[in-house]
Amino acid sequence: MADIYLREQFKPLAPLPAEIKTDAATLDGLVGVYKVGPNLLDVRREGESLVVASQDEKKTLVPFGEAKSVTEFFERADRARYRFVKSNTQRESGCHQRGRPQGPDWVRLEFAELTAAKLADHAGMYWSKELETFGSIVLRDGKLILQLPRRRSHCGLWQTEIPG
Repeated sequence: MADIYLREQFKPLAPLPAEIKTDAATLDGLVGVYKVGPNLLDVRREGESLVVASQDEKKTLVPFGEAKSVTEFFERADRARYRFVKSNTQRESGCHQRGRPQGPDWVRLEFAELTAAKLADHAGMYWSKELETFGSIVLRDGKLILQLPRRRSHCGLWQTEIPG
């Protein structure tokens, strides 16, 4: 209904930028896990494309601009633009999503390679205030595993008299 009354106020969308070819080394350099606010996004290659995956959705990014330290992409469906910027160390340091009002910058996470001995330092029993329970972190097959106690799957109900 609004489109009938407001049609004069709607402006046509700007055309999407022309797609360019980006070399495999550039795409490989952008792959990683990025922190966006409280969320983690997985940026990975699928064929000749770059894909951004979260728990909720998966978007294919299309390259449209490249300069010395910047690679820009757009996503066809929501028309959002993504700008990956290299740091001084020549590793991709982050990304900014344009087209979103005051969207947070993406920070690329670097994961340290930890030895089994370093991982074992984190094993132990911990208290979770949020869950109000103890949990154990154990080292198994070279990975840290969180084990939480199982809660009872049922509880007893007792009949009481209602005053009245």
